[in-house]
Amino acid sequence: MSSSGTYVIMGDSDDSYDFSALSLFTEKLSEGYDLVMGNRFSGGIKPDAMPFLHRYLGNPVLSFMGRVLFHIPIQDFHCGLRGFRRSAYEQWGVTATGMEFASEMVVKAALCRHSLCEVPTILYPDGRERHPHLRSWRDGYRHFRLLSGLYFEQKNMSARHFSRYFVVALLLVLLIKMLVGEPVKVASCSMLPTLKPQEWIWCDKASYGALMPRRFIETPLLNLLCFIPGVMQKDTVRDWGYRRMVGFREPERLDIVIFKRGKGNNLYIKRIIGMPGDTLRMQEGKVYVNGQALKDTGSKYSSYDGFSDIVVAPKHYFVMGDFRSNSYDSRRFGCICWEDIVGRMASD
Repeated sequence: MSSSGTYVIMGDSDDSYDFSALSLFTEKLSEGYDLVMGNRFSGGIKPDAMPFLHRYLGNPVLSFMGRVLFHIPIQDFHCGLRGFRRSAYEQWGVTATGMEFASEMVVKAALCRHSLCEVPTILYPDGRERHPHLRSWRDGYRHFRLLSGLYFEQKNMSARHFSRYFVVALLLVLLIKMLVGEPVKVASCSMLPTLKPQEWIWCDKASYGALMPRRFIETPLLNLLCFIPGVMQKDTVRDWGYRRMVGFREPERLDIVIFKRGKGNNLYIKRIIGMPGDTLRMQEGKVYVNGQALKDTGSKYSSYDGFSDIVVAPKHYFVMGDFRSNSYDSRRFGCICWEDIVGRMASD
């Protein structure tokens, strides 16, 4: 790194930060801080400026990991806008390249017992013409590997100690996956324009109460680490029965839910249109619930399929995709059972 000034301000050159608003950084540096980080969560994140998984999973989890492992008083560990003293940087010995460079800088500053602080920073959408190169799972793994490596290097831990921490971390991940939620990838265009194909959403399992595994193959470890086609369809696999944790809300009309059908592994994402006991019909492109026209959530891409009166059974829900003319939903396979609902899409 080559610079001649006392202070250095660095940031992503993609129009996501306002470089005319750097006074807070220079003020904190002049007060004696060695590293001043921007905090996008306190400053504000504009619509479409940060991917869903980065905002609600990656950044919070990895920032928490940095605070716990290295006692770093930073809430937004990966902000691309930061300022630091050149003399302090020369003591950190940062060796990483790529996106890990910025993370190692924060850790090394903490290990050198230098003073760190944050200032509010606004994050704007990427202004470049090309698609952003962010990859949620790949980027998250790279930062996780860096933080873990620096921690064990600092502690000079043996393989035995490492394995203990790894087992604890794995169990924590499995519990979160089973009881709290997990990311789910949108596989089709049936929820356009609300959800796009290949988009990731967060499946909130805690709201309705998490479903407990019904078969051994559905236990979190096997479900997370391997996929065995056809095993869950076999009648010989013992079924432990339906069990659900206590949730704090019931499904509501217009909720976007994630559910299974039968004994397969596939997850479906649709919107609840009909509640238990409702009478539904579809006529001339409009959905009527108990005789009242439902506020339209569907796309306008094509004419809709109509249907005559349908009464939703107790503990069942009538679901439809927002792309009405290209959605395989309750119009084809009938209402879904409460026992098949895995969770709901977490809203922003």
